[in-house]
Amino acid sequence: MMSDHKVLSFIRRLAPFESIWLILIKVLLINKVSGRQVIDLIKKPGMEGSRNFSWWAKGSIDQGRLEDALGYQRGDLDDSFLTMVPRDHLHYTGPQIWHCPSCIKIGYHSSIFCLRKIQSCPWHGDKLVGCTKCYELLSLLHLPSQKSRSFPAEPERICEHILPLAGRFIIPDLSAPIFQVMSSWYRDFAEWLAASEKIVGGDIFRWIESPEYKHDLDDMILQYLEDKTHIPKPFKACLSFPVTRLSLEYSFEREGGVPRFWSPDASTRRLYDIRCMGAVSISKIDQIRCIKSLRRYIWKTYISKHRKCFRSFINLTLHQRMYLQPESSCFASLAYVCWLMHALTTNDVALALGRGQCTYSTYGSRDHCPLAEFKNSLNNKLVRFYSVWGALLIGTAESGETVVKFHNMKVEQTLNYSFSHTYKKIPLAPSIDDSEKYGAYFVSPSHLKELSNLRCGCKSGAADYVPQHLVEDTVERFYPDATSVLKFIDPQKSKIVKSYIYL
Repeated sequence: MMSDHKVLSFIRRLAPFESIWLILIKVLLINKVSGRQVIDLIKKPGMEGSRNFSWWAKGSIDQGRLEDALGYQRGDLDDSFLTMVPRDHLHYTGPQIWHCPSCIKIGYHSSIFCLRKIQSCPWHGDKLVGCTKCYELLSLLHLPSQKSRSFPAEPERICEHILPLAGRFIIPDLSAPIFQVMSSWYRDFAEWLAASEKIVGGDIFRWIESPEYKHDLDDMILQYLEDKTHIPKPFKACLSFPVTRLSLEYSFEREGGVPRFWSPDASTRRLYDIRCMGAVSISKIDQIRCIKSLRRYIWKTYISKHRKCFRSFINLTLHQRMYLQPESSCFASLAYVCWLMHALTTNDVALALGRGQCTYSTYGSRDHCPLAEFKNSLNNKLVRFYSVWGALLIGTAESGETVVKFHNMKVEQTLNYSFSHTYKKIPLAPSIDDSEKYGAYFVSPSHLKELSNLRCGCKSGAADYVPQHLVEDTVERFYPDATSVLKFIDPQKSKIVKSYIYL
């Protein structure tokens, strides 16, 4: 049934998931109207002028008005706006439109091509190619008349993708087998998204909207969803190790969150102190207890079997540690040391003396910290341990590169990859916007534990960590960096701590 509000001439039937970009191009080609006239018909009420209008945004386009103007029923353009992905913008990563060369030849462009995780056409297999001219076709059309231009634009602005449409309008044959394949793929895609959302919440949408693959670790969420949705996946996971998810779901208001103030102003800090006192908070003493409890959990669960390996490493000199042999070192112990030095800011002297000498950083204002903020920091510490352990055990095995260096009383972590993913960053200071379900993904701890036990046999000695000619070399050496030397020579010139270092 045709809408009574139809204003613009348009093709009656749409192809599956035909993109809003192609629909707007067809509107302008068929009706021979200006861009500003179309904008006046489809922009959302209350949007002043046309300068702030975005051709790509649901925040600018009133979907209902567009459907009425084209003679469609309400909801007919849901797939063109990808309404199954909750967001306001189509995120056409400008300034270019992504095409499947085979699709555009038959007069088709899909709305899913704006998802950066889609790099190849799901039906033809062609790699998507970006076109700036296609993006620029709609630009400048919404400006005041003295700066606007006609459509279609000058011949030099029209690329080979639109030229066939401008010369002889192509109407896709929707009865062709390729469109049946498309419909089936889209149906499975929508079902998979819905099933994945029930398991991982909004993480699946944040992942699918994130930039293109940087490396296979972007597939951690796919690996986690393996065999959990029981629906054919539209994407293929490339990882060979199991993945675990740590849920970071919380309610900002329920947990008594307090917005963080980043200001040197004393009155602003005081206001933050007052809000902390009125929120559900945790004292600094209890914070330290929780961090100690986390440390005991990691030690008892993963490291205690490697206590001989750990003690062998502790007995190495700083000079020896700079020549570690990654092929035979105990990575469980190294991960634990890296974690202590980075996450708990433990120095080498305290490490050698024992757990009672370790330092523990606290959070928040003065005596208390909002509970929601501290829970995120504690989860972040745990995820960092798994991330370092995975990078050492799996990343080193795959790359053969050195991923950790020990320098004086510090450890320099030069990890090849971050072996954990949060598709929504764990905030240092949570806000109301963070009150949702999201999680961190990392290599399964049970898998890392099994690999570590098989790798070193839980009995690594000094000869496993360093070359044989350094085992008996117990002479300590001092390798100062420029800042340390400056602090030693003239502590008054140090901008960090005005005191001598300990040799």
